[in-house]
Amino acid sequence: PRETGNSKEKRFLCMFCNKGFSCPQKVEIHQRVHTGEKPFSCTQCHKRFAQACDLKRHQRVHTGEKPYSCPQCDKRFSHQHHLKRHMKVHAR
Repeated sequence: PRETGNSKEKRFLCMFCNKGFSCPQKVEIHQRVHTGEKPFSCTQCHKRFAQACDLKRHQRVHTGEKPYSCPQCDKRFSHQHHLKRHMKVHAR
C-alpha cells in the first residue's frame, strides 16, 4: 500500500482506486476486491472468501449455528441481517 502524508486518519491508499485506509492491513484486505484473491477456503465445500469473517459466517450453513435471537419471540437466525429483517414483524 502507498502511504500519503496529507491525512493522519486514512494515510494508506489502495494502489488500484486510491481509497484511503487507517492501517495497512485494511488496505490489503480491500485490494482483494480488485485482485479477486480469496485466501480463505471452507473445508467442507471448498468455497473461497476474501475475508476470514466471511468464511466464519458461511460456515454456519454447515454447522446450523444460529447465534442471533429475537428478544421478543426467541426465533433464531444465522445472520444478523436476517434478525433485523425479522424485527420489522414486531414493529407493526
